[in-house]
Amino acid sequence: MVQLILSSQSPRRHTLLSQLGYHFETHVPDISEHLDPLDLEPSLLALARLKALDARKKFSSGLSIGCDTVVLIDGQVLGKPRDAKAARAMLRQLSGRTHQVKSALALVKLDNGQSKSDLETTDVTFRTLSDKDIETYIVGPEPYDKAGAYAAQGQGTVFIACVSGCLNNVIGFPVALFLRLLSQFKD
Repeated sequence: MVQLILSSQSPRRHTLLSQLGYHFETHVPDISEHLDPLDLEPSLLALARLKALDARKKFSSGLSIGCDTVVLIDGQVLGKPRDAKAARAMLRQLSGRTHQVKSALALVKLDNGQSKSDLETTDVTFRTLSDKDIETYIVGPEPYDKAGAYAAQGQGTVFIACVSGCLNNVIGFPVALFLRLLSQFKD
């Protein structure tokens, strides 16, 4: 089996890949994470591939995994909130509505550049949140390093009324997509 490299500093991606039983090295990519909202899907795929390719700074071979995830509602990308005011606004926007979590995943063989990539989209419906729900949640650390200001695997799970698609995608790593892309590589 080829060496796997996770080009991400996300603890959720690290945990999910470990739970699958894979052994891997970690590389923290050092790239600009700009997305073009007018050309989102191609931009997201390109960013995931750049993250995977960035592992070449540290590794000359192996299969590098790059991933980028966004939360979308009304055509707007919700990133990580910079403060309590932004977290509050995001959660109010998501309250009682369905949004999408979209991840681009890219696997790149570092020695020859062979790559496979694709997108995973999951619909997430929130229950209607009270002001107290939101205020109680934003005093903790959880919303501030998550796109959309919530963690599906943490306390934010109580906000979710329904998930249509891959729950692991919402947590931060589209496992089924990863396994499908991985199966396309020949040892």
